[in-house]
Amino acid sequence: MPLLSIAKNIGEPFVSELNQSYFKINSEIGDEEDIGVELLMDIKSIFESLRIDTIHSYQLISELIRMDGRPWSEWKRGKAMTANSLSRLLKPFKIKPKDIREGNVVRKGYSKKEFMDSFERYI
Repeated sequence: MPLLSIAKNIGEPFVSELNQSYFKINSEIGDEEDIGVELLMDIKSIFESLRIDTIHSYQLISELIRMDGRPWSEWKRGKAMTANSLSRLLKPFKIKPKDIREGNVVRKGYSKKEFMDSFERYI
């Protein structure tokens, strides 16, 4: 906002350029936040439909990719979401993969309780 005040005093074309930059930055931030909330909604539905409390990263990604009409199967340049992509999208919500034991097998995954705060806040 201080830059907008300065640009108004200087005049055109600075005002137009600053307005365009401001709206571009804000729309990009909004898109990131929206996709994160969209991901949370899909993860919540996966936990509910499978009736589970923990899920391995590979299984969660597999479930996300199978969802019709969702962006996860063509996430980046037409390729499906990866564990790293998932982790990056969940980072703003302070949700990180942890070791999940299933029998003798230990893999990275997520616990439903880690999501509860974000589910309540954003959904």
